Amino acid sequence: MSKISRILWGITSSGDLIGEIIEMMISIQTRVECKVDLVLSKETPFMLKYYDMWKKIQSSFSTIFMEKGSNAPFLGGVIQRGKYDFLLVAPVTGNTMAKIAHGIADALIPNCIALGLKARIPTYLFPTDQEGIGEETVLVDGSILKLYPRPVDIENVNKVRDMEHVTVFKTLDEMHAFLNRELSH
Repeated sequence: MSKISRILWGITSSGDLIGEIIEMMISIQTRVECKVDLVLSKETPFMLKYYDMWKKIQSSFSTIFMEKGSNAPFLGGVIQRGKYDFLLVAPVTGNTMAKIAHGIADALIPNCIALGLKARIPTYLFPTDQEGIGEETVLVDGSILKLYPRPVDIENVNKVRDMEHVTVFKTLDEMHAFLNRELSH
């Protein structure tokens, strides 16, 4: 792969591991010559404010696209013309994974993915609901909540995992290793 210079990073409204994911995004943008543009689902700003991450996002990234509709802002054509080396979405909610699995593009991030895949743009996803085991998530107040993905969530992740030009990361460490490897070229 040639040198990566532009990434479109989507964030859906899951707060799971959001602090770690944002730190990873900031680290990538500051340590390598790489521009990270963000695309946020409609509910993501609410979640980021809830986790006290909104101002951090705003001060760390110069380009933030906020969903106004399934094709607004118009990113599909930009993605298809290769402005971005790849699309990465982390975290991805179970709802968004279901849409991707079933070809539904009625929201901005699933639409970006659908249009990008039509042009064979590599797409990388880190879904929050995986593997059918209890996952611990840290709440805003610091307490731990144990969550269990539903069988339908696991089924959708596996369906997306089988798609061409899509990579589904199982862990944050796996995603981090991929980014380190690809961005060091």
